[in-house]
Amino acid sequence: TPYVLREDIRHLEAVDKQFHFLFRHKIDTAEELTSYRDDASQRITIISEERKELKNELRRIGIPEQRLEEIKTRIGQISAELKTLRQDIKLCAAIVARSLEIANRNAQLKQIEEREVEQKREQECKRGKTHIR
Repeated sequence: TPYVLREDIRHLEAVDKQFHFLFRHKIDTAEELTSYRDDASQRITIISEERKELKNELRRIGIPEQRLEEIKTRIGQISAELKTLRQDIKLCAAIVARSLEIANRNAQLKQIEEREVEQKREQECKRGKTHIR
């Protein structure tokens, strides 16, 4: 296995998560990935503000017990959603980084292949010269 591909083999689990993320969200292009990341960032801002307001309401005195439970439940839901959105944003960043790495590796592989072809040509030329003599 070429050395430029060994790192990908070591990180197959991360690559698998990234693949499933892209598949689950039907993301095919870099633009779609960027759009998803931006939407997730906006959603984080919106629901973080909602959670902040709920936490402030939770601190008030004289709130009925039923409303307290509703607030706590909603805060838990928001926290879970925030966790997922933050993980998605991290995956988006990892996917962008990996795509750049892959482009670099492809360029390296192409250079290696070109060198090997050139070396074979040189060897064939040398063999051809020795047979002519």
